Formats: sequence, structure tokens, C-alpha cells
Amino acid sequence: MENKNLDRILSEIDAEFDKATLDWLISMYDGESGGFYYAVSSRDNEQFEPDIESTVQANSTLKDLGLVATDGDGKWIYPDWYKQGILDFLRSRQDPDDGYFYDPVYKQIAGKEKLERNTAF
Repeated sequence: MENKNLDRILSEIDAEFDKATLDWLISMYDGESGGFYYAVSSRDNEQFEPDIESTVQANSTLKDLGLVATDGDGKWIYPDWYKQGILDFLRSRQDPDDGYFYDPVYKQIAGKEKLERNTAF
């Protein structure tokens, strides 16, 4: 009986994250900056750029779906090119004075909640 509940729950999760959803997530990745966009509308509008929160959320989603392998210590294993892109993206947004990560659009006006979401990765 318990296995049937687990099968049902996993089927519901699979239905939520179908191929189209994963294709969308992948399409939000910006290989030039190493970050992720929030939405198609921001990706397709040159006034916007990838942001920290979307990048953190995308990577958490990939991990939560089991699409990122982990080593024996639980560390995520990314391809080197991808890992370097994410590191470069985040480093480009770290303020040298206070160490926080800011998206250029927010500069240093980000509230405490936004700063916490930006550093949750």
C-alpha cells in the first residue's frame, strides 16, 4: 500500500516537470554570462539580464530533480565549463566592499529578504 502512494506522488511530480518544463528551464540559461533569466520575457528583452535569484533557483531545481550528481560527500558535481560559468556570474555580482551579491538592476538597494535569497545557493 505504501509503495502505491509513493508511486502516485512520484507520478504527480513527473507530470509537473515534463520535458517542456525542463526545456524551458534550459532555455533560461545564458551561456555568455553563466546565469539564468527569470522568464522568457526577460531573456528576450535586452533591457534585462540574468539575475542571481533565478540562477540560484534554477540550480536548486536541477539538484532537487536529481539532474545534478553528487559525490560521496554530497557535493554537487557539475561539468567544469558550467561550474566556471556560474562562479564567474556570481563573482561578477559580488561587491568588494561588503561581500554581498547584487544584481546590477538592484545595486545596493536590495532588501534583507532579497539578499538572503541571493545567498541561499
